[in-house]
Amino acid sequence: MGKCSDCRYIGECSAQSCALPEYGCKDYKSDKKTMNKPKKVNSICWKCSRLDCSWILKSEPVAGWEAEPTNVGHMTARGFVSLPSYCVRFCPGFIEGK
Repeated sequence: MGKCSDCRYIGECSAQSCALPEYGCKDYKSDKKTMNKPKKVNSICWKCSRLDCSWILKSEPVAGWEAEPTNVGHMTARGFVSLPSYCVRFCPGFIEGK
């Protein structure tokens, strides 16, 4: 248990001089090194054995699939490169394989 006077947010805190609770105040908690990220959901395309669908051949959505638009971009030395994609939940041409 620490004291507010030891907190790096003391200038912005409304409590100003209280004993911190066991897990700290709301500002103290934001000192976490990692953020809680939602669990990543993979597209069913990674498990499909078809190589002749419009998504694989031309990057065109497949008629009748259920998919959410996503961005699978990545950081490069020049900044973020945006790469629109889809996370496919259902596809009429899906064949279990890989």
